[in-house]
Amino acid sequence: MLINIIALIVSYIPAAALFFYLKGLKKDDEAYQKNCLKLLGKGVLSSVGVTLVSGLISLAWHLTGMDKISPLLTAAFKCFVVYAFAEELVKFLNANKTVRENQATVSWLDVMAYMSIVAIGFHIIESLLYFFSTNTIEILVRGITAGHPTYGLLMGYFMGKAGYTGQKKYRVLGLSAPIMLHGLYDFGLAEEFIALNDNLIFFVFIILLITICLFFRMIFFIRKVRHEEKYTAPLSRQQN
Repeated sequence: MLINIIALIVSYIPAAALFFYLKGLKKDDEAYQKNCLKLLGKGVLSSVGVTLVSGLISLAWHLTGMDKISPLLTAAFKCFVVYAFAEELVKFLNANKTVRENQATVSWLDVMAYMSIVAIGFHIIESLLYFFSTNTIEILVRGITAGHPTYGLLMGYFMGKAGYTGQKKYRVLGLSAPIMLHGLYDFGLAEEFIALNDNLIFFVFIILLITICLFFRMIFFIRKVRHEEKYTAPLSRQQN
């Protein structure tokens, strides 16, 4: 138990570091600071919404009888729809509400921060749940690879770009890209998928590597553009 507690604490380090980094981007902006704290709380509470949405989707899938056709198909549905879609959708809705409430002042980087901070809040609860239901290695891997915070950064990048360009295709990417990456990770761990061939376990390591690389790529991107007007000026004032 003690080892798992230590693992849980360590697993929170990347997400905590990202939260304080994003919060510190605008230290003198009181509204931004309040939004960061509020969104962290909304991320924690989003676990309730995720449970409700995923439960309804699972029920609908069961009522159609599709769960009896193929164990592999059911596993894919659970990973991409019940888990990935439900979680990313609820996180998006929570963050987007704050974006809309602050649409007169919110910037491209603000959108990235807000989307990721909601994901960090959800990550806190999900990691705690895994603490009670899985092993030390999985607790560490899920935390250190910062899946949810990375999905949030990716979502925020495309949603911010959508706000800047006015092109709907980026909003579609803002939801579909995190859902796909998230779903591939979960599916790569599914017993039904690995049962096809033991070597397929390496698939999930590839997805983890992509996620880690994407996490640092997004951080480097923020550091590079954090003083550029294109990314820091309110989206409502951008001329496209």
